[in-house]
Amino acid sequence: MNTFKSTLCFLLIAATLLACMPAGALRVGAANVPQAFDTESIQQKLETIKAGKYGVGKYFTENGKACTSHPGSNCHKATAAEAGSAGCTQCFGFARYVFYQLFGKPLSTTYWNARKYEFADLTNITQIGQSTSANAAAWKDILSQALPGDVIQRSKTPTGGQHTMIVESVDATGVRILDCNGTASLCMIDSRKLTWNELASRGSYFTLYRAANYPLKNGDSLATQPSDMETIRRRLETIKAGKYGVGKYFTENGKACTSHPGSNCHKATAAEAGSAGCTQCFGFARYVFYQLFGKKLSIRQSGHTFVDYYMENITVVGQSTAADAQTWKSILSRALPGDIIKTANPHTMIVESVDATGVQVLDCNWDRHCGIQSRKMTWSALADYAKDDKFTLYRAANYPLPELTIRFRANGGSISSSEYYKLSNDTVVRKTTNEPCEQIWQYGVSSKNGLHSASAMDIRRAGHTFLGWSRSTSGGTVFKHRDTSVLAEQIEPALQYSDRTVTLYAVWKPIAYTVVYDANGGTGTTSNSVHTYDKAAPLTANGFQKPGYVFSGWSTDKNAVAAAYTDRQSIKNLSSTDGASVRLYAVWTKEEITSSVYAIDRSKKLVSGFNEGTTTADFLARLEPSSGLVLLQNGAVYTGNTVSTGLTVELRMDGKTVDALTLVLAGDVNGDGRITATDYLQTKRAILKLSSLTGVYAEAGDYDGSGGLTAADYIRLKRHVLFGK
Repeated sequence: MNTFKSTLCFLLIAATLLACMPAGALRVGAANVPQAFDTESIQQKLETIKAGKYGVGKYFTENGKACTSHPGSNCHKATAAEAGSAGCTQCFGFARYVFYQLFGKPLSTTYWNARKYEFADLTNITQIGQSTSANAAAWKDILSQALPGDVIQRSKTPTGGQHTMIVESVDATGVRILDCNGTASLCMIDSRKLTWNELASRGSYFTLYRAANYPLKNGDSLATQPSDMETIRRRLETIKAGKYGVGKYFTENGKACTSHPGSNCHKATAAEAGSAGCTQCFGFARYVFYQLFGKKLSIRQSGHTFVDYYMENITVVGQSTAADAQTWKSILSRALPGDIIKTANPHTMIVESVDATGVQVLDCNWDRHCGIQSRKMTWSALADYAKDDKFTLYRAANYPLPELTIRFRANGGSISSSEYYKLSNDTVVRKTTNEPCEQIWQYGVSSKNGLHSASAMDIRRAGHTFLGWSRSTSGGTVFKHRDTSVLAEQIEPALQYSDRTVTLYAVWKPIAYTVVYDANGGTGTTSNSVHTYDKAAPLTANGFQKPGYVFSGWSTDKNAVAAAYTDRQSIKNLSSTDGASVRLYAVWTKEEITSSVYAIDRSKKLVSGFNEGTTTADFLARLEPSSGLVLLQNGAVYTGNTVSTGLTVELRMDGKTVDALTLVLAGDVNGDGRITATDYLQTKRAILKLSSLTGVYAEAGDYDGSGGLTAADYIRLKRHVLFGK
């Protein structure tokens, strides 16, 4: 930073910095009394110039013809006030002419230094930013904050020629400029749009200047014009490098005061330091405060004894009840650049920056009269200095606190209503547009209610518990809802530089539930299983048993006859309630004999449909289950080779009979396993009621399956015996 040329010049610089300044050196010259304009007036004046004597498409010359050389004798010099005594040399001269029309101030000529052309006299202009590279990003970074009437100077190489342009307007893609001799025609005036890439291709180095009396928006003064924290930080750096910079004395004669109320102690101006003067640290604090915020910092005192600050332009941010390191940390962790620390000693310090270990302060008279210092103080060092004294943290009443706009997203959940909500200043306002849910926080200010909970916005997700909010959809740091200790800067550390907008995503934890297995009349054990929502996992293998029954699976219905889930089936989402217990009942099917080949009549406990001559082995092979089957005749194990009417097949499990069927061979009415004339004769006699057939033998005589003995059974049975069909 260059040294201040006057105190008043800094005030003008501060005014120009109220627009968001890009990174770059800040150069300061002597100040002039500003003339109030607004930006619209400057734009109108630019349009007038473009349409006037030296409008677009015309020549900036005396005779209306192009110059034959850059310093040509026919090059128009305008007036000394407009263009300076050095004349024009085309683009420089035209720029000086335009600058004078806009701001009523002469723009000095330029000179060559070790790097590039610069204005020799910064009386009426302020350097806003300066590039060190030729890439488009560098142009965009600095020129995005350019205002109509600003001056751009560029050169293709450090030793090359310079070109001067006037800014007309800026948008996201580039800048519109007004210049002379920017095209092939010497002295020709042109207005054209240049993208960031086009600008980068035209010059490696550039500097952006602004009129020192550039109008603030709507004519606002320094005292009321809002600024951002980065501007305040830059103003502090300017003060540290200026007239009363670090290592210098805050005095009128440049020497240390011989005593606290010494006569040589600099009082600045009444506006800067108040009528009470300085008394070193207090006076310097008032001086800095005025440069930063354009407001007077007044003190209450008794004689030369400092009592406290008047609260007309400041507010209390925090006040200690103890002087230990933790107390300093808890209060000053929220300090912002430009805040004032006042100890009960008393001593006044200006905050430059704060980190986890301590605070960087700027003050006067720390260890020598009127000497200005910038130093880092740890929390322990502050506590040792203050000892048992209390301290207070003050902040400018018009401090430009950056705002964080937080946008909330359900992240896999849903908003049950078609209406959205805008959350601002802890107030829920119903919205009927698809506007995202929002909440606005200020830097360093705690929300009364913390981050809004999912319930406040009616955000839901089946099978999940809401944990809080995160910057990422996949989790990361979780900011708890309703936690009033969360500050905006914890969510977005870069907030200190400017207003920010972030999106927070709901963080969900899948619920867990337990499946409890019920034997439902069986015996044995089956371990419970724990399941996570949305994650498929198998059920525990069945460990229950029930004599005479087969395990078919599981059901939530105790009386179910059909299973909903098979053994070890992979399942998910049986419950959406965290910690719930889901009971699954074993579904039992009575163990019984079945066949896919033979006909089984459960009501009569009969099995039929097999042919004459069916072997014992073949018969049993076509029954299920494959084990536990026993063929009996009159209660004893049957040892014959073929089956016949009247035999019994039993299913035995654990030594007990669980099912039994009697065999019926159609036509075999005497139970010998063969169909002969004897069988159809016995059938005939039964039909004629000369004798009787009962039980399974009557079932065997019903050859046609009509449900009773008839002549048809006799005829068909006789045909089978005689003809085999």
